[in-house]
Amino acid sequence: MDYLKLAQDLVGRTAAGDLDAEALIMQSDETMIRVNRGEVVEMSSARSKGVGVRVISSGRTGFAYTSDFDPSSLHTTADDAVALAASADPDEFRGLPETRDQGLVERDLGVYEPCLLYTSPSPRD
Repeated sequence: MDYLKLAQDLVGRTAAGDLDAEALIMQSDETMIRVNRGEVVEMSSARSKGVGVRVISSGRTGFAYTSDFDPSSLHTTADDAVALAASADPDEFRGLPETRDQGLVERDLGVYEPCLLYTSPSPRD
């Protein structure tokens, strides 16, 4: 699944007129292995993913989230965020930050190790 396109589609669906929107897509994989005296005694693996949409209109904010990636559910989530923003109390300080060049340089912070994707949970001989 192309998550960038999905986020762009959701933002495009919600952002119109004075509406600002952003989408958050999250996916995580977790593996837990418990070892006792060199023997694996418990192993579990879990994957979670979800999509959040935040809409801001004239200081009114709405947020909706789903873990269902079915297109109809994603559309409902985006529509819910718009509806929640329409019914929220306005706050003059709510809004997306202004876009401007911060003089930041993209660089690898060294906090991600790609080889972990290929690490087997099986014990070595």
